[in-house]
Amino acid sequence: MKWVGLARAGKSLAVLAVAVALIRSIAAVWFSSEIVATPRTEEIASPAVTGRVVVIVIDGLRYDTALESDLMPRLKALGRAGSAGMSLASKVTMTGLGVRTLGTGTSPALADILLEVRLPLVTFDNVFASIRRRGGHVAWLGNTAWKELFGDSIDIDSKIDRELAVMARADNVWAPDRVIVRRAVRMLARDDWQLCIVHLGGLDNASHRFTPFGDQFRAKARAVDDDIAQLVTKAGDHTTVIITSDHGTSDRGHHGSGEPVTRRTPLVFTGASVAHGHRLEAEQTDLAPTIAALLGLPIPAPSEGQIQLEALDLPASTANALRAANVRQLQRYASAYAADRGIAPPTIAPTPAGMRRLGAWIEEVRTDSVLVPALWAFSFGLIALSLFGAPAPTDGLVAAIATWSVLTGGRGELAAMLALLATVASAVIALRRHARRWVLTGLGVAGLAALEITLALWKLNHRYIEMDLNDLHRFIGVSDQLFSLVLTGLAVIAGALLLRRWWPASPWAIIGVIFGASALADSVAIQAAIACAGAAGLATVGRRELAPLAVAIGSGIVTIGIANGFALDHVTALDLLAPLALAALGCFLGPATRASRIALAIMGLAAMIVRLLDNPQLAYRLALLAIMVLGVVLTRKNRDSQSVALLGWTGAIALSMLSRSTQLPGLVAWTAFAALIGRARQVEDTSERGVLVATLAAIGFRFACFALFEGAFEFSHLEVWLAYQGNSGTAVAFGAAIIAVKLALPLGIGLALTTAGMTAGSRRTTVMWTTSFLCLRIAHIAIGMTIARGTFYSPYLDSGQLAFTYLMLASVPFVIAWFAAGAAWRERAHP
Repeated sequence: MKWVGLARAGKSLAVLAVAVALIRSIAAVWFSSEIVATPRTEEIASPAVTGRVVVIVIDGLRYDTALESDLMPRLKALGRAGSAGMSLASKVTMTGLGVRTLGTGTSPALADILLEVRLPLVTFDNVFASIRRRGGHVAWLGNTAWKELFGDSIDIDSKIDRELAVMARADNVWAPDRVIVRRAVRMLARDDWQLCIVHLGGLDNASHRFTPFGDQFRAKARAVDDDIAQLVTKAGDHTTVIITSDHGTSDRGHHGSGEPVTRRTPLVFTGASVAHGHRLEAEQTDLAPTIAALLGLPIPAPSEGQIQLEALDLPASTANALRAANVRQLQRYASAYAADRGIAPPTIAPTPAGMRRLGAWIEEVRTDSVLVPALWAFSFGLIALSLFGAPAPTDGLVAAIATWSVLTGGRGELAAMLALLATVASAVIALRRHARRWVLTGLGVAGLAALEITLALWKLNHRYIEMDLNDLHRFIGVSDQLFSLVLTGLAVIAGALLLRRWWPASPWAIIGVIFGASALADSVAIQAAIACAGAAGLATVGRRELAPLAVAIGSGIVTIGIANGFALDHVTALDLLAPLALAALGCFLGPATRASRIALAIMGLAAMIVRLLDNPQLAYRLALLAIMVLGVVLTRKNRDSQSVALLGWTGAIALSMLSRSTQLPGLVAWTAFAALIGRARQVEDTSERGVLVATLAAIGFRFACFALFEGAFEFSHLEVWLAYQGNSGTAVAFGAAIIAVKLALPLGIGLALTTAGMTAGSRRTTVMWTTSFLCLRIAHIAIGMTIARGTFYSPYLDSGQLAFTYLMLASVPFVIAWFAAGAAWRERAHP
């Protein structure tokens, strides 16, 4: 018996090791820098061919809007008189990364999406640093991304960033651009700079608000056309002007997804040293080496682009010298990149197609490397499914291989392959004596394969499905959000009816349910989590509890729409009533002791008073701290069977202080849902069914909070990041602490309320299954990103899901510590 316990501990250790290896491989492959350290280039192939270069970046300007429509006739005329064509932006069509590519010639990788949160200073070779090293000067006006990325290399600072930020709050389409153009006209009259960046952002904001086909957008495009003409005229005949965009925009006014229309940007050369009448087919990485050639600078060392010689009016000898220098620079970076990866570099031929080889090869290397997380993901899925099987001799080997992979960086394909083979062997050994388990496992693997294929087809056709759904929304006359809300409600009802007739009875079936739920990633993750939680709860509770639980679920789904501006604007009264409502519900559904009820009333009143006083800084912080401490202390002293629920109600009241007005009704509704689940007799009986319901309810509560706080039914942005940005420069430590609390509290609240009536052992199992769910979601997202790596649209969205799931997983230790502080692990009501 003792040996069996040790063997099962070994199985758990193997599961943990594989989970850590999976997470480490994802961090190493997708969320690590792709820029290889390379000595900066010193070779100068020719003297400067122009004295000054002006780069005009029109944020969000599409190629067809600029050069194929009648909206911007002056820009089209400049293109016909000079050289013009299309420039293909990277697959990460975000402003910050587009700006970095324009200044360095280096394309961003999937990991660089995270850099959009806060753009780090560019520390590798770039055009701006090269100009400053040689005593030149760089001027900048407009989007602050340039200053964030290139820092002091931009030494002529217009000092208007704060002014622009203030104006943008009132009118981000027209007012900032007027100031930028007016200041730029004065800047262009100066002669103390060699490179000037003018970045106008109003058109991008117009596309977001009105789409690229709205009347306001068209009016803005015509105004931008006039601005460009004014700036080009002011620059003069002795200046080379390059007009382009950081990215395009979709027909719905979005970008970031890598769709062709968002990558196609205009590129126009006009002014000094520009050839006339040439049609260009460039890439965004070409701009940095071209600016370097114009100003007589070395090409940035990590640049993947080629000088646009066709756009320049140069002697043949100069063009040949520049081309040869460009080829040498590309070959040097290819060799450095290959050496870093331990592979053979490509050969760069001195032809336009040959010089494109580096960028294409780097993209191939990036996509090939994602096989490692997928292998670990499959290993984790198999070993999680076999967790309830008999221990196998290979479990120790799997744990050792996983540990070795973590210690060696997480990129090793061999380790991942060996672990997968050992995991398969482990499953085979565990099941070899049990024919019934072979059948069940075969069915499970077949179901898993079908699920993965279905998800792959979904991801590969995501855009087409989304467009078809939009057509359906328009046909029935509802918004996409209302459609999602109604569909989620219907899924809850259908699932509850099904589960009331049939409920999975074996551990294998339970794991299968969690496994299937975890697979529903991408844009249906939140709806799926809420549907699973709601259906499981309605199928489990007794008749008396059915009506209030249904009201809580229905109200919770509706309030997600309210939080997103669906039916209600900000109502100040909610700020005052929500903490009191939570305290009242806590007194009714939570601990029954008098001290606990008095404490909840005090917490609700304190939160209300702080809100009434408009959240004074000191009182706000003290109240938050006091509420959390009081909840933990009373939970330790409370002897009520629902004592741990006090932690949940305490967290909910604290979370109400961190929420906006329109988020509060949803917080109240979903907190009531979790509490009703925790009080259900079927959940308190500590059966596997009760643990499963508590697990799904806690996860559903967490995802519902995500829908409330992020303002979307899919990953779009982190509100907590925005909160941090709002805190930038002032109270940074407090802002970071608030972010951490806001990320962790929903998971802690959900677990505390749903497991309140359980024994400590069942509560630990629920936390373990919840953690396994999060790891399984990571595994499925990794597999999906691998399958859809050629499209990039799904990996882009999935990287957001992955980051969010990481954050939830990172909050588990906080939850455990919070429970431990409240003595939640000690047997009380059920010794």
